[in-house]
Amino acid sequence: MLSLSREMTATSGRWSLYAQLFGFIVAAGFGFFLSGIPIQISDSLGNLTTVAAVSWQQLLGEQFWSRAFFRPLLLAQTKALLDLSGGHYFAAFRAFQVIQVFAAIWLFIRLLHVRNAAQCAAAIVAVAVLAGSHTFAGTIREAYPINNYMTVALCCLVTLNVLAAGSPRWYTDLLVVAAFVLALGTIETGLLVWGCLFVGRLVGWKGVSLPASAVATVILLAYFGVRFTVLDVGIPDLTERSTGFGFVRLERFEVGERFGAWPCGFYLYNVLSSIATVLFSEPRAGVWMFLRDLQAGRAEPWMWINVVAATAATLLVCWYVLAEQWRRHPSTWSHGQRLTVVAVAVLVANAGISFPYTKDQIMSLGGMVFAAAVFAAVALRFEAPPRARLVRALTAVLLCVVSAGWAWRIVGLQHNLVHTAFTQRNDWAYFDLWLKSHPESQRDPATAKMVQSLYEDALRRRVPNPSLDPLPLERFYDHHTD
Repeated sequence: MLSLSREMTATSGRWSLYAQLFGFIVAAGFGFFLSGIPIQISDSLGNLTTVAAVSWQQLLGEQFWSRAFFRPLLLAQTKALLDLSGGHYFAAFRAFQVIQVFAAIWLFIRLLHVRNAAQCAAAIVAVAVLAGSHTFAGTIREAYPINNYMTVALCCLVTLNVLAAGSPRWYTDLLVVAAFVLALGTIETGLLVWGCLFVGRLVGWKGVSLPASAVATVILLAYFGVRFTVLDVGIPDLTERSTGFGFVRLERFEVGERFGAWPCGFYLYNVLSSIATVLFSEPRAGVWMFLRDLQAGRAEPWMWINVVAATAATLLVCWYVLAEQWRRHPSTWSHGQRLTVVAVAVLVANAGISFPYTKDQIMSLGGMVFAAAVFAAVALRFEAPPRARLVRALTAVLLCVVSAGWAWRIVGLQHNLVHTAFTQRNDWAYFDLWLKSHPESQRDPATAKMVQSLYEDALRRRVPNPSLDPLPLERFYDHHTD
């Protein structure tokens, strides 16, 4: 009996390793393309010069008492990495970005608990859904120079992995609390770490102790107290950003004019749109691009691929929810059922936080947990295929559409990264204009040296123009950006 148990453990470990190997290959592909993207001259360079010219005490003080947002740890991460770079600015920030991508895919696969060949195949499909998603694309395509949404997503994945691991340990409790503090101090979506902790315990995961959960709750209450009473930061204003609505994109003043008297309807639209963009890949940043272009007779192939692949995956998840036997107590649920419940709850919570305005990368965590639900759905179809021939054939078609469609979307994202590299390198042509509008960047010698180094690095990069690709595939790649 003992030898049989050891053999089963070794077998399950082998299939988990295969899944991790596939994830490593996908992450390595992204890493290759990321290594060719120069640092942005817009947001990234501005943030770098901001943190380079101030002391730690001044930076933390200014960020803590900021009136627009309460994000005291956002720029602190940039300054820490800048101080550790040793003058190798591009290498430090791009390496950190690549490490984040590897960590996200590794933590995602680890959360799935792959145990056999069917689950390994399902994990490969789930990684394709994760890596091909437009919500994931924003977290690796953009950097400021550290993508804040990826930071929050990693903190949430760490929390879910610890919860699902089994018995709590003091060091894992400390890790989860630290992840919550980091995410909460980085950006408002950091609240989702507590949401993951709450719903994870509801479904029966007990990897985080009750005292640690209580500490996290106290931190949450303190956050709201400081934000809404001490600092009176409140919530983002209705006209804070331009955003999509229906078939058009509204500028800030247009949002105020149309919804100033009744903002609740606008907020509800944003929440529902955020859920829909994960489940159906539409709308994009609040704009129903596919329906608009379909009505006008100019819907491009990449739109069809995105919508069909996402809808097929959503149908699989719905089928899984209806097919599974949902027993009364969560302790009797399978790991796949727990993953699905967590996915639904986190998706709704993620959409709720995006009520002020919609943006693809805000829903990055929602896209990740949706991919986990797809894993559960596909694993069931592989482990217990339907008996009826017609249903089995339809299942095979549905699985082929999901796997092929999302795999193609990964290729599209890699192509999109080449576009990003080409665009961001060309932006450095306006370096002289940037210097004139940012004279403070030349006052400190160290800051001026950093700016010049990044400029020279961008010039040295030889980035091909993706529009000159001899293969006529441009219309098949998702090239939409917020």
